[in-house]
Amino acid sequence: MPKTNHPRIAPTEWQNRKETIQKLYLSEDKSLMGEGGVIETMKGKGFFASKPQYEAQFMRWGFKKKLTRENWHTIGHIIKNRDKLGRVSHVYAYGTRLSSDKVKKETSR
Repeated sequence: MPKTNHPRIAPTEWQNRKETIQKLYLSEDKSLMGEGGVIETMKGKGFFASKPQYEAQFMRWGFKKKLTRENWHTIGHIIKNRDKLGRVSHVYAYGTRLSSDKVKKETSR
């Protein structure tokens, strides 16, 4: 197994930064890599982790930017049932409210 240039980061260190990383990656929709991305921003805050370390941690935390086809199918079914009852629906994914246009587009597939 190749040796990484980044040392192992303790789970408590990740947990201390979880809220900031979640805000950057999910709420602000920043990419992981690149200028202004999560990795670069966190380096500026004194937190040094590699891309594979972030990806592994995101899997542990359940951070995803995209919903699956099955998720959208279920959301469409729920919205349809709520519409029949005359209720307005707002869809949130990973803490972020999705636009009604996005929801209509994805549930109509």
